[in-house]
Amino acid sequence: MILLKVRNIFIYRLFSFICCNIVVINKELLDARKKISDKRPKFIRQESWRYDRLAENWRKPKGKDNKMRKQLSGVPRLVKVGYRGPKSSRGLHPSGYTDNLVFNVNDLAKLDPAKDAARLGHTVGMRKRIEIIAKADSMHIKILNAGKLSVNIRKKRELIARMLDVGANRVRFEPDKLDDVADSITRENIRALIKNGAIWTIKPKGTSRARAEAKLAVRRKHGIGPGSKKGKKTARRGKKEIYITRVRSMRYHLKVLKDRNDINRETFWSLYKKVNGGQVRSLAHLRDLVKQSKTH
Repeated sequence: MILLKVRNIFIYRLFSFICCNIVVINKELLDARKKISDKRPKFIRQESWRYDRLAENWRKPKGKDNKMRKQLSGVPRLVKVGYRGPKSSRGLHPSGYTDNLVFNVNDLAKLDPAKDAARLGHTVGMRKRIEIIAKADSMHIKILNAGKLSVNIRKKRELIARMLDVGANRVRFEPDKLDDVADSITRENIRALIKNGAIWTIKPKGTSRARAEAKLAVRRKHGIGPGSKKGKKTARRGKKEIYITRVRSMRYHLKVLKDRNDINRETFWSLYKKVNGGQVRSLAHLRDLVKQSKTH
């Protein structure tokens, strides 16, 4: 966990011991680089001072008659190789050490503690990160980003959720044992905290039935039956609608009988006209008339 970080001063805590590096080397090279850097102009995009939609970040002008590309008087300077800093100080960290990526303990053997500093790769896990920092401290090698060791409770919560096969929002920690949770590195440590009750999960919320129960209560109160009907039979369905429904069913029945050859063409048209004239009361009456036509 980072306790203090001020330019070239790095102080961090690694569990039971304190590491402190306040060493600045290659001061002459850093001063020479700063001297040239102070003289270097600020490279800005053309007409970014004129239009709000254009940011000041550098863009190379490429127009045929562009004044900035031609470097006419009164326009900002172009980026050129001559503005570079001294070769001897290129790539140096502000502390004066060279910046070297480290991914395991074996990479530390390639570094010189007098001039090289280590930077932990972002893909290095927590367990290996602790091993590298402990080894670098014993070899007196500076770690530039030891602050990456600071524990992120959100990441811990995600790891525990994967172990327990639950959602991250269901994981809970004992407030008094957050330090133990932060110090737990391996899965065995986490399982021990779960067994001791420092870590637990809550029940899933699920889908609420409150709205559905409220609707059912209203239905039970109002009822779902037809209720008390008032008025004539034709009050809900008109006479014409009833007539159309009855006649269509009888016409369809006659068509089916004709297709089956149960009745001939003359009988079909005779009964069809009776249906249109209102002489047939219902479908049952029509079946009786068909039987009578077959007996004659």
